[in-house]
Amino acid sequence: IEGLAYLSLKVSVKNRIRSNGDICLRLVDAAKSSTKNTSIKFGTLVILANLSTSPNDVSQEQTSMHNLKMYAEMKNPGDEKEQEKEDEADVVAFNRDYILDLEIISSLKVQFKNLSQGSRSQIIRIIYNLTKEVDCISGCIKQGGSAILVEFLVNSLSTDPFKLLASRSLAKILVNTDPKLIFNKFSHLNAIHFL
Repeated sequence: IEGLAYLSLKVSVKNRIRSNGDICLRLVDAAKSSTKNTSIKFGTLVILANLSTSPNDVSQEQTSMHNLKMYAEMKNPGDEKEQEKEDEADVVAFNRDYILDLEIISSLKVQFKNLSQGSRSQIIRIIYNLTKEVDCISGCIKQGGSAILVEFLVNSLSTDPFKLLASRSLAKILVNTDPKLIFNKFSHLNAIHFL
C-alpha cells in the first residue's frame, strides 16, 4: 500500500487507478474498514487524497520541484510535453462515485477519534478536495464533513499545516450553505473562531 501511495503521485498511475473500478472499490473498502494497522489505513487515505486532488491544484513547491527535476535531467521545463494529463471531469467523477456515493466520509467520521494524526490529516485533505467542487459540498456535509473539520480544528496544534486546509474547507462550506442547517450539535457561531 505504501508503494502505491507513493506511485499515486504520478499522473499516469492516478489515471490508471481511477479507470479501474475494482481497485477503487478495494481502496474504499480498506478506508472504511476499522483495521488496527495504521500503515494500511494511512496509505489508503493518502492514495484517496491523491486521487481526489484536482489537477489545477498544483502548489508552488510542486512546480519548483518539477522544474528542478527537469533541470537535473537537462530538459527545458517549458519544452516538456507530459505524456498523460489529468482530466478535471475524471477527478470530479471519482470524488462523486467513490468518495461521496459510497459514503467514505461518514465511515471515517465514526473512526476519526481513533485514527493517527497522519490519517486524520489525510481525511482533511480529502474533504478539502471535495469542497473545491461546489456540487460536492452538500454530500460532504450530509456525511459529517463539517463536524470532522470542527473537531480537527479544535484539537489540532496551531502549527499543524493541515489546519489551513481545514479552515479553507470550513469557509467554503459556510459560504455555500446556511450555517444554521449544518451545525446541530454545536452552535453555528463556534465556526467563526476558525475563520
